[in-house]
Amino acid sequence: MLYECSSPELNELTGMAMKAGALGSRLTGAGWGGCCVSLVKRSELAEFVPKLMDYYTKERPMGEQLWVTEDLERYVFATNPGQGACVLDPQFCNFYI
Repeated sequence: MLYECSSPELNELTGMAMKAGALGSRLTGAGWGGCCVSLVKRSELAEFVPKLMDYYTKERPMGEQLWVTEDLERYVFATNPGQGACVLDPQFCNFYI
């Protein structure tokens, strides 16, 4: 929270992910987009997504719901971590400058 780029809704979403079984959950994309990434054991993934969806879509007073679309499966999905950033040696790359 050093940069204060989160929101109460995003904090609630990361809390929901933890409650649904994530090992960890944090905001990403600077927070203003309302996005989080959660670390979940592969063996628990099948239960995690439906639990998170249940928490996320629970009935709330008008104007306080967290979702703005009905096609939430576009926004809640599993992926595998990639390699991440690395240093490329131009000697071994096939590109033109």
